[in-house]
Amino acid sequence: MADSGRIEKKKERQTNQADMGQKRRSHRMNITALLIFLFLFIGCSLLQYANNGQNAQKSCGLMLDQMKELITENERSFQQLEDTLKDEYTIRANIAADYITQGWEDYKEADDFAALAKLLGVDEVHVFDEKGKIINGSVPKYYGFTMDSGEQIGFFKPMLSDHTLSLCQDVTPNTAEGKPMMYAMVWAENDNALVQIGVTPDRLLEWMQSSDISKIVGRLPLVEGMSIYVVENATGTVIAATNDDILGYEIFPEDRIQDSLEEGKRYQKTVSFHNSSRYVVYEKMGEYDILVSYKIRAANKTLPLSMAEFALILIAALLLLTRVTRSYINYLERQGRELRTSNMAKTDFLRRMSHDIRTPLNGIRGVTAIAEYYADDMEKQAECRHKVMQASGFLMELVNNVLNMNKLESGEMKPENKPFDLIELLTETASIVEMQGQE
Repeated sequence: MADSGRIEKKKERQTNQADMGQKRRSHRMNITALLIFLFLFIGCSLLQYANNGQNAQKSCGLMLDQMKELITENERSFQQLEDTLKDEYTIRANIAADYITQGWEDYKEADDFAALAKLLGVDEVHVFDEKGKIINGSVPKYYGFTMDSGEQIGFFKPMLSDHTLSLCQDVTPNTAEGKPMMYAMVWAENDNALVQIGVTPDRLLEWMQSSDISKIVGRLPLVEGMSIYVVENATGTVIAATNDDILGYEIFPEDRIQDSLEEGKRYQKTVSFHNSSRYVVYEKMGEYDILVSYKIRAANKTLPLSMAEFALILIAALLLLTRVTRSYINYLERQGRELRTSNMAKTDFLRRMSHDIRTPLNGIRGVTAIAEYYADDMEKQAECRHKVMQASGFLMELVNNVLNMNKLESGEMKPENKPFDLIELLTETASIVEMQGQE
């Protein structure tokens, strides 16, 4: 009874220890799963944030390239149109010179020159002497002006020393009135006078107005959060922008992101610009500084939703993993408990078996001692041999039971249901313990 109580207490103690171990393992597993979740979530969030920044800067770079292409194409088209008009106006100046040379006596009054100007489709026609002084023309108030009278008229001064030249000026403000004009000048056929025409280049001015850089910026397709700024690098003034509230704003020099830009070099930064944090890409292009920005908040607008979806997927995966792991751990723990129970049963069996083995051994030793004592008594010797055989048979049966433990565990050993002689069994048992009983 005492041994049975100790065994039960030991089993209970081992069960409690196993339960506590299971709780500790479950707690560690939950903490590990939580740490893995946090690590993966934070890591993926940072990677997604960085990837959004790279994509935003790449988008800004592509928009900047598109802006540069439009400006280059705009300048090329402007130059082609201006060159075409220069050739056309030079031809008209030559035609005016031919008219005047062939009918010099017919061009005495300003009205005569005004009629010629109307015929040629120009605004002004004037005649200069060999020294560069206006001596006649369609606008009398310009009479007496020389090539030293202003920058506009001074453009033609090289022609005084080189009679082979014929020049046409770029669009420039008229010195007297300030309106945009283009002037072409040629030498008359007898080289004794210079003939100049002045034209308001309506086609060029209309094209310039429709192709103004601010209108180019306005036509670009921008995503939400993206802005374009074109700065005149000489003055630091914003001359074109996607948001009109910054037009005319001077950001030179203290507000500039970069003190000085190198031609052809692209800059990328993440800065606080125009009251918000932005990814910016900017570059110097001729007389302009072009900047494309992307608000960080807009670039990461979908980040919370993406992270929420990822978190749900991650939680589901971790819950599934935790469930599978816990089931496997429970399975291992059950196997462990069964193994411990089996080991305890084996230990108890062997303990009892060792006690039972000593009983027939003691019987054999006692009968052997009797046989030695009655060495000459053959009847006694026969009785002792018979008892030794009984005890050894009982011992053999115990040993066989020990050897059959493996069969019992594997389920190969099955109990038998057969008749036996109870009296014979009791007699054999009594003969074994008879000597111990007498002692």
